[in-house]
Amino acid sequence: MSHTTTQTIMLVDDEKMILECVSEMLHEFCDYDVIIAHGGISALERYKDHWSQIDCVILDMMPDLNGCEVYKHMKAINPNVKVIVMSGYSADKDKEFMRNSGCAFISKPATIQQIHKTILDTIGA
Repeated sequence: MSHTTTQTIMLVDDEKMILECVSEMLHEFCDYDVIIAHGGISALERYKDHWSQIDCVILDMMPDLNGCEVYKHMKAINPNVKVIVMSGYSADKDKEFMRNSGCAFISKPATIQQIHKTILDTIGA
C-alpha cells in the first residue's frame, strides 16, 4: 500500500483511542506522515500552523466544535482543503453538510484499506 512520496494526513477526532490506532495504521501500513488533533479547537490551531503541508484531513463529527464548523474554518484558511468525514453516527444535519460540501465519507468502524482507498481517491493519487 505504499506510494512514492510521503503525504501528510491530519487526523481529527475527540477519542484518543481512535487517534492513536488510526494514526499508527496510517503511518505503519500506508507510510503517511500524520498530524493528530484531539478535538475541533486543537484541529484548527494545528491546521493554521501546518495547512500548507497537509494533503488531506480526516475529520470526525465531534461535539466540542463539530466537524461542520471545523470544515468551514479550514476552508476559510485554505479553499482547496481536502476533507474526509469519518463518523460513527450520521445525524441529518451531518448528512446535509456532506451532500453540500462534497466531502468524502467513511463510516466508523472502517478498515485501514477503506481509509487508504478513500484518501487516494480524495487526493487524486
